Amino acid sequence: MTIKHEVSDAEALALVEGDDTAWAPALPATEKLEIEAAVRLVEQAQALLDDTVIRARRNGLVWFVIGDALGVSGEAARKKYGPRVDDAR
Repeated sequence: MTIKHEVSDAEALALVEGDDTAWAPALPATEKLEIEAAVRLVEQAQALLDDTVIRARRNGLVWFVIGDALGVSGEAARKKYGPRVDDAR
């Protein structure tokens, strides 16, 4: 879907100067709310994942198994979550 928007001289100048918020058409309110809700869900899911990995590691699950569950190597999992596990102790 293409949204056509005529750009005024002032809007074009703002765009050239790096202020793209001056000309961008606003999202319809419902779409904006849906995006904001999706962002909150992603944040909640990430927090759940972080807590679950920390708990699993503290309960003795090895990085290899955690990485496998995450779809990455154990080393990648350790690099990402290791400092958080250490901070949670």
